[in-house]
Amino acid sequence: MSFRWESYLDVALALAPDAHAVTPSSVSETLALLNAEARYRCAISRAYYAAMSVCREWIRLNAPDYPLAGDAKEHGDVRGFFLRSGQTDEQAIGHALKQLAEWRRQADYDAALRLDWKRTAGAALNRAETICQRIEQP
Repeated sequence: MSFRWESYLDVALALAPDAHAVTPSSVSETLALLNAEARYRCAISRAYYAAMSVCREWIRLNAPDYPLAGDAKEHGDVRGFFLRSGQTDEQAIGHALKQLAEWRRQADYDAALRLDWKRTAGAALNRAETICQRIEQP
């Protein structure tokens, strides 16, 4: 069976209970009932966007002349900056971002894909955390 995209709505409701008719007392119950695959897919997607956004902001501060598209193409611009760097550690960031982007694409667009979503989410979270830590260090 394919992934049910409407499972994301349950995740969204659990994340922002005060913005909807979900009462705070039902939040823990809602979290417990969430579709695990939906949680893992969301975690992969958010991990990618955290790492990509931290990298984009680093480029804006440290390479202000580097052209960023300001639209969906910016994702490739950010990865390209790091992949084409002459610094090995920056290239590693680029490769990690590239893998995160692929996992995010799979999580966000491929309902029929059967993966070990928990393992993939764990790997994505670890990779994104590493990127964010490396970027913050001078």
